[in-house]
Amino acid sequence: MTKRMLCLIVIIVICAMTVSCSHGVKPITPDENTSPVSTNDNSKTPQPDKYTKCVFVLSEEPSIYETKAAEELKNFFAASYTVTELDQLSQNSSQDGILSIYINTDAAQDGYSILFGNDEISITASSTDLIYLASMRLKYDYFSGDPARVTSENIQALGISEKRVNREDYIKNIELFTPVWQYQWTPPAWMLDFNEKQNSFTAKGRMMCTAHRGGLQFYPENSIESIISSIKMGCDIIEIDIQRTKDDVLILMHGDLNECTDWAEKKGKNGLPKSQKVAGWTYEQLLELNLRFNYGQYSSETGEITPYKIPTLKEVMRVCRNRIFVNLDKIDCLKYWDDIYKVLKETESTQNFLFGKSFKDADADLEPYRRQMASDGLPVSLNYYSRKHTGDLSKDITLKTQTELNSFFGQYYKAGNNLLTDHPYECVQWISTKYNYE
Repeated sequence: MTKRMLCLIVIIVICAMTVSCSHGVKPITPDENTSPVSTNDNSKTPQPDKYTKCVFVLSEEPSIYETKAAEELKNFFAASYTVTELDQLSQNSSQDGILSIYINTDAAQDGYSILFGNDEISITASSTDLIYLASMRLKYDYFSGDPARVTSENIQALGISEKRVNREDYIKNIELFTPVWQYQWTPPAWMLDFNEKQNSFTAKGRMMCTAHRGGLQFYPENSIESIISSIKMGCDIIEIDIQRTKDDVLILMHGDLNECTDWAEKKGKNGLPKSQKVAGWTYEQLLELNLRFNYGQYSSETGEITPYKIPTLKEVMRVCRNRIFVNLDKIDCLKYWDDIYKVLKETESTQNFLFGKSFKDADADLEPYRRQMASDGLPVSLNYYSRKHTGDLSKDITLKTQTELNSFFGQYYKAGNNLLTDHPYECVQWISTKYNYE
């Protein structure tokens, strides 16, 4: 065999070996006890979640909203972590894998924030209702209501803050005000349509929901915030209480100042009056006071102080215009009609005003007032004395379970009536199911 032929054979053998390798000869698999073979694709081995437990920490005397926020978040986080009791923080805080969640009100803050740092989530806000709203935003917006998204990576990326919307701004545009129930209830479109409310307010119309004292479940009674909340949840009517200040401004207030505000802390200080009566204060002086909130109960001296202010009838009618009917109480409309009518004209809300309950004289002839509006070329509600309030408020406020509430609404349900209730949130949902126009 010549050298030339020998070289050719070597070349052929080498080529055959190369082809065999390029067609997928199975590589050697490392033993189970060996380290994984390193690659150059920069892939990372999945790491275990940083946290295994979380602890919720509240202030010494948490509000109902703070407690409710903690309970809902605890149930939500429990799908991903072991949720320990509140009093276990001291013994667990030094251990690895513990996530601490602090929930508290900071009156100095102008809005709310949800921040992460040093294995802690801090939820703080300038009022307790914002604490709850921030917590629900964390659950439904940030985590999309999905417990699977409650991961260390997402938690460590937390950084949410929102300034409180200026009061005058949400009076001008109620869409800027987000009620605390925003994530739990969305009313059908027909329940927000004022034309539908006008058409239904007849002797044979559907049952209608009247929010007692403007709605007192989520915000202070007779507050602009409670009224916006009632409008946005789908109520048909608000019943509000009107009083007159020392300088003749019509404002909302049911009882004396000691029951509904922080009057006891401010009376006689910085030139403020000592009187408990609204009539002893000017409107500018009343703006120094803050409203109390008692979580669905009537105002009392033990209620929680809020940042919310006493509203004027003018502010209320601006908000209610072409949205909801308004029934005035606690003031004799016949006696104060000129002042009331002036407000209705200025706010172009005559069509929202209900004649009836606010006129103390049951035999009063209301036709002259309607003719007055008509002669001024103003739209006027035709709804007066065609309906009556039904229900038992003393019983209504004690109802707790949905079964009790459904039985109550069903008991007082009849065509042509509206239900004056302390539970408008549950009532509008009952109405939406009862009629289901969409």
